[in-house]
Amino acid sequence: MILKEKFSNVKENKKFKALFNDITPLELILICIPFIISFSTNKAISRNTFGVVFLFLILIFGFGFLFIIGWKWRFLFFGILLFTSILLIWLIGQPFEYWMLSGRDEEIRNCIEAILNRENPYYTTTHDGLSPSNLPFSYFLYLPVYIITGGYSYFMSIVIMALFCFIISYAFIDTEKAYLILPTLSFIIFSDYFFLEAAMNSDLITIQMVFLLVLFLISDEVPEQKEFLRYFSIIPKEPKKIDRKIVVFAFLFGSLLASRMHFWLIAFIIPFYILKIYGLKKTIYLSLITIVTFLIWMIPFILTDIYFFFNVAPIAHNCKMTQWRAKDTVIFPGTFILDFLNQYLNYGEFNCIIITIIILIISLVLGLIKCENKFHLYLIISICYFIYLFFYLFILVNALLRDYVSIAALPLTMAFLYADFGKKRTENLK
Repeated sequence: MILKEKFSNVKENKKFKALFNDITPLELILICIPFIISFSTNKAISRNTFGVVFLFLILIFGFGFLFIIGWKWRFLFFGILLFTSILLIWLIGQPFEYWMLSGRDEEIRNCIEAILNRENPYYTTTHDGLSPSNLPFSYFLYLPVYIITGGYSYFMSIVIMALFCFIISYAFIDTEKAYLILPTLSFIIFSDYFFLEAAMNSDLITIQMVFLLVLFLISDEVPEQKEFLRYFSIIPKEPKKIDRKIVVFAFLFGSLLASRMHFWLIAFIIPFYILKIYGLKKTIYLSLITIVTFLIWMIPFILTDIYFFFNVAPIAHNCKMTQWRAKDTVIFPGTFILDFLNQYLNYGEFNCIIITIIILIISLVLGLIKCENKFHLYLIISICYFIYLFFYLFILVNALLRDYVSIAALPLTMAFLYADFGKKRTENLK
């Protein structure tokens, strides 16, 4: 009776009431579509065809059976989705030799082992002679899972994915967007790029998911703004007080900046959003926390060998944009664009500076004009990523199935949960 009473109280709680809503036909279709598409297109799946087909049937028929018999508890569908995705990630990641197609897992393991042995991780190399490209915080992020599993950093993909699913669900379960939670998670974890990244144990997706979760610590509400000139509104009339969450965000954001250089570009977008909520003085204070945290992670490794850090690894690895891609790696319309850029913007290493300035200017303008809620924030981050990745890749063959494009796809997918942002949390969930 006591358990039944507690269960009843949970069911009546507004935060969790949507868990007991009926799953709609549209919701069911949107959940299954990404898995079906990935099953039919992803090369990684061909390595484990039998197991993937089996899981495919479990997912489709399992969801279908529950829907037909009228089983309405949405959290049961969430449980099946999460369980199936974990099994699928594990299955596609087998055999472990598949990781060798990418040096990401080997690099992470080598660097973690070097840190544990109190050695410079950037002196290590992979089997093909490549030096590490990640910044220091990446390896400390993977360290707990590496120790717990006895050296298998691969499991970090599963841990972060599961954590991501739970936090997304908790954040939106009592909103008018609750019906999009399961389809959104399905589009992320059953997408082509996620399969490929998880199988290769690339940290790009993992760190990007952590970044999206860290953004949850920033306030959703943007106060009324003072008008500046005609189009810009960047200072709140009544700035929000600094609370514990935003301070934690400042520390975590500084850490993420010390994980991958691609976060440096969006670092110029985030302060505009914070500025519109907390005002100038508080934004400067939070920025100082972020910068100090970043330097704490970076300086010990830089000082160990300054020349090696900047000229060999990891900075040198992240500045490949300084040279245009060869034509044999580009498909149309990338060839046309590449010819145009080579003719009018062919300044060798200075190309990187020019492109970065272009991205920062776009980030600046969009941040000042449109960064008024989290829908805009995620959308602008995604746009700036796409611009950067376009210049970085020049539309490489199979680019849409590769990791770098997924960096932009994740915040774009998340933006849909924040669409119609002006609507308050509903209290009358069906």
